[in-house]
Amino acid sequence: MNNKWKAQIALGLVCMLLGFSITIQLRSVQKNNGAGSVSSLRAGEIQSMYQKEKEKNEALYLEYERIQSELNQYMESVKDTNTTTKLMKEQLDNAEVLAGLKEVEGPGVVVKLNDGTKTPLPGEPESLYWLHDSDILLVINELKDAGAEAISINGERLTSMSEVRCVGSVLSINNVRTGAPFIINAIGDPKTLESALLFKGGVVAEIAAYCEVDVKTTDLVTVPAYKGAINFKYAVPTAAKK
Repeated sequence: MNNKWKAQIALGLVCMLLGFSITIQLRSVQKNNGAGSVSSLRAGEIQSMYQKEKEKNEALYLEYERIQSELNQYMESVKDTNTTTKLMKEQLDNAEVLAGLKEVEGPGVVVKLNDGTKTPLPGEPESLYWLHDSDILLVINELKDAGAEAISINGERLTSMSEVRCVGSVLSINNVRTGAPFIINAIGDPKTLESALLFKGGVVAEIAAYCEVDVKTTDLVTVPAYKGAINFKYAVPTAAKK
């Protein structure tokens, strides 16, 4: 006998017990009303006893209705197991996409950034024409603000734990070192993402003054899954601490 049927039988027994309890309580009230001891008690005391028994019966009946309602809901969920499983699967898929654990695809933009090729003017440092982590972060933040649902840089999926920082002449993304050119894939509404990057005086205009930037919309762009390990040493779900 599987757990589902055991649960149904247990709930049925509880309902039966509650029914017996209600019957016994009602009989008790009737017995008290007809007993010969009425003459020895004041009418007020009899009324008080009756009221207490009545309240007990009402409480038992409400408890019976609550358990019956839970049983009905459980029976419906058992009948509709396929729907429940489908909903749980959808929620799990959404959580994995949000965490970056699944490869996804959809419309969006592809942004290519490279170091500048111009010769520095007298007095200008050569590094002025290099891409820096701050440039990449500016682009990433604009894309997120414009509603990008998934982003990768040179094949590295960005998650809530990802870092983008300079390490010498290269960038570290998810503790993976990668150099220019940087290809950023972002999934979202193509026109909205493009407009967020290309508006006058915006991020692209600022970076393009010294480096190379190319933004293209596409009907299909792929963002790979996060390939690293996810280990939480300090963060614990609140419910788990109770």
